[in-house]
Formats: sequence, structure tokens, C-alpha cells
Amino acid sequence: AGDNRDLHRGDRRQRQMCIRDRLDTARQEQLSYEAFLTLALKAEMDGRDARARTRRFREARLPFPSDLERFDFRFQPSLSERVVRELASLNFVKTATNVVLVGPPGVGKTHLACGLARKALDAGHTVRFVTLRELSAQLVAPRGGGVNAIRRYSQPMLLVLDEMGYTQLTPVQAQALFDLVLARYEHRATIFTLSLIHISEPTRPY
Repeated sequence: AGDNRDLHRGDRRQRQMCIRDRLDTARQEQLSYEAFLTLALKAEMDGRDARARTRRFREARLPFPSDLERFDFRFQPSLSERVVRELASLNFVKTATNVVLVGPPGVGKTHLACGLARKALDAGHTVRFVTLRELSAQLVAPRGGGVNAIRRYSQPMLLVLDEMGYTQLTPVQAQALFDLVLARYEHRATIFTLSLIHISEPTRPY
């Protein structure tokens, strides 16, 4: 709660500084009332967009910044750049299509998933990143678990579910995960990263 109050106070200070800057500009350039009003409204809209973007990135909880433009396809030469560019168009988010990135550990699945999530955030979509270990615990938590957790993770336009293949689920956790996937199916897109310890093929997105 304290962090949220600090953020709100910071937002207010930024808005006040922005208004003062616009007033100074209006005085210096002797703008008409209509021109000043247009300038002030634009500043307010830009500020709202910036705050919304900051909030989306904060709530997404990406583990690290990732940029698809810097993705080194030489690291994974068998990974189709054409397929990645197609995914980067975000059509799969618009059509609520799931994406599965499969491969052994250490081949860049999480990096690629975070890069796609970053694209979605920049486009204005809501995103949430979570590992299967974290999600499975939350789904059966005494407080906020069950239906509440499923509803919470059903809302983001894009959910990144990372590190599948590492965590063994209980029957209750498996059922809750199934209910979540079913709730999102054909309504919201999900990226799954699946690590197969004994697989020898490089990562291939499907």
C-alpha cells in the first residue's frame, strides 16, 4: 500500500510539473486560450499513456528486459526468423492463439517469450509472466487461490507460463491449471515455454 501511495504522489508531482511547463510555454509564446487548452489536453493524454504503460510493465512482472530486435538468430540458426517475425506481429494475441516454445534448457525460450511479451506491452496489451512453479502454488493457496487465482490469471491478454517441464504437479494443482487453460482458451493468448531435459532439437516455436 505504501508503494502505491508513493507512486501516486510521484504521478501527481509529474503532472504538476508538466502543467507548470505548459503554462511557461504559453506565456513565452503568448498562446491563445484555445491553443493553450489544446496543448494542455495533449500533455494530459501523453501523461496518461505514459502512466498506463508504466503500470502495464510493472504488472507484467517480466524477469528481465528483452528486445526481439536484438535477438541473435545465430545463437539458434535452426530457429526460423520468419516465424519469429510473424509472432512479433502479435496476430496470435489478436486471435487468442496459444504459442508453445519447446526445447532443452538454455536455448533462449524465456528470452524469446519475454521479447514477444515486450512487443505486446508496447502495443497496449496487458501481460503477465509467471513460472509454473509460482502459478501452481498460487492456484491452490489458502488465500486468493482457487477460483480467484484462475480469474486473476484469466484476465491478461497475454499470459507467459514459463518453465513447464520442471515442476511436478499434484492432482489438485493439475486440475486448477487445466481449468485456467480452459478459461483462457479462444479468449486470451498464452505462451508456454516447455523444457524437455532429454530433447536434442533446438527450440522451435509452434
